[in-house]
Amino acid sequence: MYKKIILAFLFTFTSFSLLASINSDAPRFENIKVKEVNLTGVKSVEEVHMRLFHSLDFPFYYGHNLDALWDVLTEKDLNQVLLKITVDDEFDKLDKRFLDQFLSILEELRSVHQDFTFNFKIEY
Repeated sequence: MYKKIILAFLFTFTSFSLLASINSDAPRFENIKVKEVNLTGVKSVEEVHMRLFHSLDFPFYYGHNLDALWDVLTEKDLNQVLLKITVDDEFDKLDKRFLDQFLSILEELRSVHQDFTFNFKIEY
């Protein structure tokens, strides 16, 4: 189920990274930062939080839950950030409620941070 949702995100947001590479001299994209999170093979929600913690250099006090994720990501300067998240079939097996909320957080971040976007890469 989530593969279809993620593919929709990938389709929607790939144009941002393509635009950034085509218009690399445009002021809006000159300082774009790419942050990569590899979530392939995750078996638990706890493992997702650990990988986010390490990949995104979260502070030591990160609480490893969705509320803490929102707090940390809204505190960070994510303007002109492209967050690339790589997932595989294991991602689909995680708790549905967690997945819904995780994707909602990423969506909502775009309203908080003007030039923030994300995309998913799916490995089969």
